[in-house]
Amino acid sequence: MTATIALPKVNQTASVSDFSRGKTAEIIERAQREPVFVLSRNKPTAVLIGIEEYSALQEFMEDWLDAKIAEERLDRWDGKTTISEEDVMAHLGITEADLAATPEVEIE
Repeated sequence: MTATIALPKVNQTASVSDFSRGKTAEIIERAQREPVFVLSRNKPTAVLIGIEEYSALQEFMEDWLDAKIAEERLDRWDGKTTISEEDVMAHLGITEADLAATPEVEIE
């Protein structure tokens, strides 16, 4: 898969040599606010992002992959074959008592 990216703005870049010039802390601080494109020989070679952005991207990718798997399974489903709730619970080793003892969770 080939991806293309828009060229970053000048203030969104840092050169590899900036890291050896003692600017690492400044670059990392900037990456907490916006992606920083790391350039080597004036070509983007990496992107530095903050942990919150990374976590959000990971969660997005996991959700996207889950949706893709679900879509593929629906495409293969014959519309007739199903598994009962009781069979699923037995397979997972869950009892009605387990369900009753589970605290209510509010989903936003």
